[in-house]
Amino acid sequence: MGNTNTMKILFLDDQLNRWDAFREKNPTADATWASSYYDAVTLIEKNEYDLIYLDHDLGTKATGHTFAEYMVEKHIPCRFVVCHSMNHVGRVDMTSLLHGSGFNVLNCPYAWEYTTNQVVSQMDDSY
Repeated sequence: MGNTNTMKILFLDDQLNRWDAFREKNPTADATWASSYYDAVTLIEKNEYDLIYLDHDLGTKATGHTFAEYMVEKHIPCRFVVCHSMNHVGRVDMTSLLHGSGFNVLNCPYAWEYTTNQVVSQMDDSY
């Protein structure tokens, strides 16, 4: 699995309270918050991430699923993806899309309430 403290993390979610909860559980993580699809695209074009957290409903027409489609289309390298949306259908759809495209993905609602060690320990690191 590796040391999650050295992982570079992108956290896509429009809700500041979820980002705050994630930071509280992972205070030393090398993590960046993107509050929109457009912020996430800008960041992913300039950086590589080991772990990406995806919310589905981002308060705009562009959703987490839109970003998942972008990841597939652009062949974005990433060891782990966590679909954490409270929108069950959106979360399952993102998980299916990414898994079917070869990403190591976890369907985990409320993932921001756990440490990255707890989340990644549930995933297969054979990617």
